[in-house]
Amino acid sequence: MAKKRVTKPKVYTTHEFEYRRMAAKGIDCWNARQGLPAIEPCVERFLLDVLDDHRSPRSGAVLEVGCGTGPLVRWFADRGFRGTGIDISPSAIRLARQATETNAKTNAKKITYRVGDATNMAVFRDRSFNIVVDGLCLHCLTSPHDRAVYVAGVARVLRPGGIFIVHTMAAPVLRAVWPAEYGVLKNQTVYVPSRASQDYEGAVQIKGQWHMPTRRMEHWKTILTLLQQHGLHAFQHRLAYCSTKEPNSTLSVAAQRPS
Repeated sequence: MAKKRVTKPKVYTTHEFEYRRMAAKGIDCWNARQGLPAIEPCVERFLLDVLDDHRSPRSGAVLEVGCGTGPLVRWFADRGFRGTGIDISPSAIRLARQATETNAKTNAKKITYRVGDATNMAVFRDRSFNIVVDGLCLHCLTSPHDRAVYVAGVARVLRPGGIFIVHTMAAPVLRAVWPAEYGVLKNQTVYVPSRASQDYEGAVQIKGQWHMPTRRMEHWKTILTLLQQHGLHAFQHRLAYCSTKEPNSTLSVAAQRPS
């Protein structure tokens, strides 16, 4: 009799533990853990430039994948869009709903939140959204298969002429100044040690210790190719190149599904 295959949980599901800690400490957004604004100025500048482009929708429905506590969803809602946010963490969704209900500036009726997985967006119909925003989600998908499934799902739910906006960690990486506390960078993937590492998908042993994959550092050109392969054509992109202050590069890109 064949043994039943045991499916291990994906590492990005562990974000739930961090959001529980945030809720206990009264921290209202992911960036606030490092004392950063909910939406960093460089991200907002890119979003404004994208929306100012003639190819960008001026209204309609926005989906943020990996919405966390919802600052980007609210940002779009404040500009007239209808927002939907999904996140793998139930605690993040609870915090997002609380933040939206207590934000006097935001019309809470224009936003919907739900627990959801970037690699399974079957709950959404084809051509449902004018804009899909990656809420720093792509680099958390360390499996090339998961990344492809995710982008294919985005392409499916985008309306013709709709755009996909991504802000993600990427390569090149300045290995000479890569901090040990960031984890081990191996085969474009960041691995961190944890006592529970071997319980998760993709775990490997490094120097006799179990590590789990937490970030994928693909070259920025590879990311553009991935979008292209799924019919999403980049029309704006910016690269913050790796430096001694920030050892990984960061890619911002807007890609359009043809009309």
